[in-house]
Amino acid sequence: MLHAVTCSRYTLRLRAVDAVRLPPFKGSALRGGLGRALKRAACMVKGVECLDCAFRATCPYAYLFETPPPPDAAMLRLYRSVPHPFVLEPPDDGITYYEPGRTFEAGAVLVGRAVDYLPWFVRAFVGFGRAGAGRGRGRFTVEAVCDGSDGKVVYDGVSERFGATAGVLRPARGATLPIRPGGGLRLRLLTPLRIVHGGSLVSDLAFHHLVRTLLRRLSALAWFHCAVRLELDFRGLIERASAVERAHADLRWHDWERYSSRQKTRMRLGGLVGTVVFRGVDAGFAPILRLGEALHAGKGATFGLGRYVLEGE
Repeated sequence: MLHAVTCSRYTLRLRAVDAVRLPPFKGSALRGGLGRALKRAACMVKGVECLDCAFRATCPYAYLFETPPPPDAAMLRLYRSVPHPFVLEPPDDGITYYEPGRTFEAGAVLVGRAVDYLPWFVRAFVGFGRAGAGRGRGRFTVEAVCDGSDGKVVYDGVSERFGATAGVLRPARGATLPIRPGGGLRLRLLTPLRIVHGGSLVSDLAFHHLVRTLLRRLSALAWFHCAVRLELDFRGLIERASAVERAHADLRWHDWERYSSRQKTRMRLGGLVGTVVFRGVDAGFAPILRLGEALHAGKGATFGLGRYVLEGE
């Protein structure tokens, strides 16, 4: 069932035209600039909220960035929006200043049918680069978009043409965990993980917290973007996850700020980073954890939060 959740991974090679200054965590800036550029390119009715627009069912911007559930949706019908069908993975090079001529890379994952919107996604990145990013609105160009798996050029920025098609990934198919006999599973959190449980942000991560948030996220992504209802034993999975032992944790809370252009205010966000080791994770969790590795976990996944890798202890 989980193998039906598909995605395609891309690497965007960018080159600074002007000096580009970005915040330490670049995901919010990339997502904001990308959304504005796509709305400029795709919006047919200016000054109308997406929820009230007659064209929202066919609008690339509405699908990618607003993602309202269909009126007849049986799942999440009370929500204003559902998980967006993409994940941005901003540069993790630790650099906040790119001098003119310097190249840098960002990653992107499109989920399910969102791969059909790749030309719009690329067009938005090109428009974002022309408008400029960060303080001073430093411009950049999109030199190439490549398949994140094999490096084949999907879009050439010089000719402005699309070439090879990126491979479709099924992270759950044949999924295994890197657990040695008698060893544990190490979860290394690369970007802040924000999980809400019981109405509060989780600051002391247990395995069932991760499984719960992944089940919610993957169920919605599968239903709305892959046309698949996940028929899983959710209660049984959570019970098994609750029995998993946390053997070691080296976690800390990392706060960061982002500016919301929609709310016209700075928002203070935080999440867990570091490593945690779990013991007693059975192989049945492999498809869920591998999908989460590809599609991130928790809140803010769209702009790069909740990124983790699985390692053997």
